[in-house]
Amino acid sequence: MIYQNKLLVLKILLENISSKSMFGFLRPSIYMAETGTFFSTARLDIKKKEIEPRESEVLRIILESPSGFGEHLKKGAVLSVRNGLDEIGRALVLEIEGYWEDLNSL
Repeated sequence: MIYQNKLLVLKILLENISSKSMFGFLRPSIYMAETGTFFSTARLDIKKKEIEPRESEVLRIILESPSGFGEHLKKGAVLSVRNGLDEIGRALVLEIEGYWEDLNSL
């Protein structure tokens, strides 16, 4: 399925591969190897506890413009999480929950 609307909510397993801990409100770029140079911005809020280097955590993120990922964005896809040119994490898509607008209307 190709997701056309903006603000797609995903549940991911995020692994911190940087040398620093992750905490707070992050707006990293999300890449996929299958889509070449296309990227999207994600909204990622880590408020409960820091994610230390080499640790993993299950999180919900909001992908701002997922349409360029095409049919490659699906359960089990691997995403590259970057802050500028530095890769700070890798994420495995566990579940695609739906569009933000639809989830808020429930």
